[in-house]
Amino acid sequence: MTPNVRSLVAAAQPALLYGVAGGLAMFVGWLLHAGLGGLWIVITAVVVLQPTTALSAQASFDRLIGTSSGALVGGVIGAVLPTSPFSVGLAVFLAALLCAFPALKKNMHLASLTAAIVVLLPEGSSATTALHRFADTVIGIGVVFVVSLCARVLARRSPEAASR
Repeated sequence: MTPNVRSLVAAAQPALLYGVAGGLAMFVGWLLHAGLGGLWIVITAVVVLQPTTALSAQASFDRLIGTSSGALVGGVIGAVLPTSPFSVGLAVFLAALLCAFPALKKNMHLASLTAAIVVLLPEGSSATTALHRFADTVIGIGVVFVVSLCARVLARRSPEAASR
């Protein structure tokens, strides 16, 4: 392979992984009849997928903490208050406050967003919506794990890896 082709292939590999992760996430969402056609599963997979397994693991953990916090707060607020500017604002405030501790600060934006989504887009009950957002996140993380694992196995079996 010429250097130009090799660099083109190397540049296309991350894009291919993102495409596979996004497509597989949507397919899994369809199989599971996830809300909005698997949108939240796809979003999680694309956001969590990182250039290295270690970075993907950290992004997965952060996403799980942020989503869990926001889903919990949004589920509670959605159960006790009707959807309104006040209830959304309160849910966002409480989710951000929950993540105000230094160790959780990087999860504040995601917790706040998830809380708002749970209050704004109820799927029957706020508890159901909160559970679905959490489940979609776990499934999206699972998709990233599978795609990353397959990519590592294929990279080890490639002819170029064998010649090194």
